[in-house]
Order: sequence, then C-alpha cells, then structure tokens
Amino acid sequence: MQCSNDCKTFSIISIKTLDDCLGGSSYLEVCFSSNLTREIILSWKSLGDLEYHADFTRPLFKFNSPKRFILKGLQDTNTCKLILPTEQREEVIEYINSHMCTGNS
Repeated sequence: MQCSNDCKTFSIISIKTLDDCLGGSSYLEVCFSSNLTREIILSWKSLGDLEYHADFTRPLFKFNSPKRFILKGLQDTNTCKLILPTEQREEVIEYINSHMCTGNS
C-alpha cells in the first residue's frame, strides 16, 4: 500500500464511546489527526472490504475488516464510527493506528 506523506501522519487522536454492548459490540466515534481524504479511504482496499460512494453529495464509505470491525463515515471529515466486538477494543484500536494508513499491512 502506498501512502502520501499526509497519510503517513494520520492517526487516532481520541475515541468516544457512543454505545456499549449492542449484542456484545461497542459503538465508538473515532477522531483522527487529519481529514479522511479520498486517498486515505482508498488505501484501505487491500486491508478488507471497502464500499466507497464517491458519487454521493457527501462521499461516504463503509470498511469491513477481516479483523472483525467496521468503520463508517464521510470523506473529508476527521471522525468516523467504529463498530467492534467489545473484547477486542484495544487490539482493534492498535491495528487501526498501525495498519490503516502507515504503509504497513
């Protein structure tokens, strides 16, 4: 996966719990250090199943990871929703920070 310099500095800066225990899952809002650009979103294709709707008035995405989590959000914002198994919270957050746009896979 190739990322620009902006993409390489992309990381999680805060996490807010929106709801807990939705059938054993957590529903979180993740705030990133920069906006979710088209380049960043498309760089996730090799890491899982990406639905990207660039033709919408506000382009949106849904990313399903084989690591058992889902990211949903809008392009050009710095937040998105994260749905994950409650017991995997720390593992998933570490994976996102280390793999989602650092050039690692």
